[in-house]
Parts: sequence; structure tokens; C-alpha cells
Amino acid sequence: MDAAFLHDLGTSLGESGSGADASRALALAAESFERIDKKVEALKSFCQAFNFDTTNEAAEQNMKRLAIATGNEWEAAASLLQSTAQNSTGKARTSEAVGMMLLQLQRTAEVLEAKVMKKLEKTTEALEAKIAATAEAVTKESRKKVVDLNANMESGFAEFRTSITTINTQVEKLQDPDFGSAELASMSGKIAQIEVNLTSIGGQVRAMQDHETGVLELAGFQDKRLNTKFFRCSLTRVNGHVSFWTANEDAFIYKCPSTKGWNVSAAPEDTVSRILGGASLGHAYKQDSDFTSPGGWMEAASAGDFEPSAGHVTITCKFDKFAGVRR
Repeated sequence: MDAAFLHDLGTSLGESGSGADASRALALAAESFERIDKKVEALKSFCQAFNFDTTNEAAEQNMKRLAIATGNEWEAAASLLQSTAQNSTGKARTSEAVGMMLLQLQRTAEVLEAKVMKKLEKTTEALEAKIAATAEAVTKESRKKVVDLNANMESGFAEFRTSITTINTQVEKLQDPDFGSAELASMSGKIAQIEVNLTSIGGQVRAMQDHETGVLELAGFQDKRLNTKFFRCSLTRVNGHVSFWTANEDAFIYKCPSTKGWNVSAAPEDTVSRILGGASLGHAYKQDSDFTSPGGWMEAASAGDFEPSAGHVTITCKFDKFAGVRR
């Protein structure tokens, strides 16, 4: 018979007081529902069958089975608890009903925990991304400020050089025999004071800038990573000298005590800390320390030795790009 018809028939019999007949009809309806894969409807029919006749063990067992299979332990537990209210000997059913309710609560808690953990992971990722973006913005702003400071210092140095030229011109005039002795004495005192000031300033300049070259570009090397522009970084000193870095900071030039010249490195493992520890690293080196002489470079060969290279300096100018101290 049709499952829906059997269900309606069982419900009518139960309402008319025929509990045992109603239970059998509803159990048949449940079996029919399950055969057509309507497990939720089958569970409801088994629950009703058990409610009308608590002695129907087949209905009870099928109700428990489908409750666990569909994750609806609460519905079966309610039927078991209802039966214990009518039967004082139903302690076992009460215990089983509580167990089924706890099982569904545990499964619900696991689902909620998984959702909470996923939400926390997304929140953590968003916070980490925001922190990284903020740090990058702060770094860029700090570099810009120091670059501006270096530019102002370069301008100041140019003004000092102009002042020196002016002073030399005045000294030449003072050497004229026709120039008055009083004026000469006064000017000599001023010159002496200026020389003291310039000596102090010169010491500060040499401490920050021990090489005139600010930007240089290399070309002609077999290792293409070396054919790019390098910018002086006055604040990152290696072996007592300024260093030069690419814009992306993935390659750098430093003064090497071993070769007595400038080494070029583009390997991630060639860190400043290793070089400061005494290592002589690099893919090429200049046999002399004069950047105005474009040639004189040696480049690493495949066998690990160095051989003369066609690499050379193409451009040099005065400019200090980098601001931060590299560690």
C-alpha cells in the first residue's frame, strides 16, 4: 500500500483508541517510507507507532536506528521519555533517551566549534594582512624622510664648497701688496675661524660619505643579475666603507679586505652578517677601487674560479638612495 495512506490510517486508528492496530499500521507506513529513501518520514512514523504501543519492540528499535542515522536523536528520545511517563519500569528507556540526546548535543557542539575555528582563522589572517600593510607603509615613509635628509645634506655640502671658493678668492686679494695691513689681519682671523669650522664639518662629512660615487650602473657581465643600477647607502657600512644596493635590495656591492677592491654579490645567502664575520663572498670583483675606471672586473667562472670579465661601469653620479640601516 501507499506509505502516506498507511500513515493516515494509523493516525486515525490511534485517535480512535486502537493503539495496537495504529502502531502496526504506522510501522508498515514507516517501512514503506524507508524503501523509497524518505528516512525522516520513516522516523516520524516509527516514533508514532511506538507512542501508540510502547510494547512494539520492532518499532522501538527501528526508531532508534533511524534517529542515529538521520541525526535526529532528540525526536526518538522524546518518544522514549514519553513512554517512561506511562510506565514506571522504563528506567532503561530513560537512560537510553538521555544518551541519545547527549549524542546529538555533542554533534551539534562539534559543528559549532568547527564554525567558530574557521571564523577565527579568517579573522587572524585579516589582522595579519593589515599589520603587514601598516608596517610596509611605515617603512616606506621612514625611508622617504631619510632620503630627503640626505638630499638636504648634499645641498649643504655644495654651499660649503662655494664658500670655500669665495674664501680662496678673498685670500688671493689679501696677498696683494697694496691691500691694507689692518684689513689683512682682520680677514686672517676670520679665515682661521672658518678653517676650524670646516675641519669639524669635514670630519662629519667623511664619517657619512667616504666615496663620491652615489649611483653606478654595471653592464656586460655573464651573470645578468649584476647588470643593473646600484645606489649608495651611507648608513650601511661594511668593513668601514659605504655599500651599494639595487632598488629591490637583492644584490649589493661592498669593499672587501681580501681582494682590496669592490665585490658584487647577488646570492640570498651572501648576507652582510656573514661578510662582517670575515667571509669574502660575491659573483664578481673589481681589481681596483676606482669607479671612474670602468673596467678591471673579474667574474666567477663555472669551475668556481674567477676570470677577466667584460663587465664594466657605464654610469656614475652623486646620489644616496637608501635610508635605513641594513642588518
